Amino acid sequence: MTALALSSPVRSLWSRLAALLGLAVLMMSSELRAEERPLLSSPYGELCTTCEGFALCEPDAGGGDVHAVLLHVQSLNFWQQIGTIWSWLRHLFAPVRPETRTVTLYHPDADGGWAPVAEERAVLDLGSNRIDYPGAWIDRGDGAWHDQDGRRIGQCVAVAGRDLLSASSSDTP
Repeated sequence: MTALALSSPVRSLWSRLAALLGLAVLMMSSELRAEERPLLSSPYGELCTTCEGFALCEPDAGGGDVHAVLLHVQSLNFWQQIGTIWSWLRHLFAPVRPETRTVTLYHPDADGGWAPVAEERAVLDLGSNRIDYPGAWIDRGDGAWHDQDGRRIGQCVAVAGRDLLSASSSDTP
């Protein structure tokens, strides 16, 4: 009987915690339509820790020597994902901090596929709504692609990158 009496308050505590967690998720989730969501975000908010994202950036007409780039924003590793638990809790009380992710940059190859050219670190900054990587940055609001001096060089869109890479013979730099 004692075990049964103790389990009721514990169950009540867990159900309250689950309700609070559900409420927090609802408050933080976005109800924006797909076309209004920032580049590389999901219907539930920002790019999840176990998700990867792809952005295809194509140069504007008359872009000079700028060529298309496929960005592969990779998922976080195990310890980085564990660290996001603290980050998520901190977001309830403090401003959101930028997140650093590994990105693989691909350029078009002669066979019509994509060839990896570099693996870099990119910063996903929710405050400025940007994705910064060495040499360029992307405005997540409108997808505008800029060089490091801030000049617009093209436009980026989210794509199903695995489909694009499957045509390539290699997908590691």
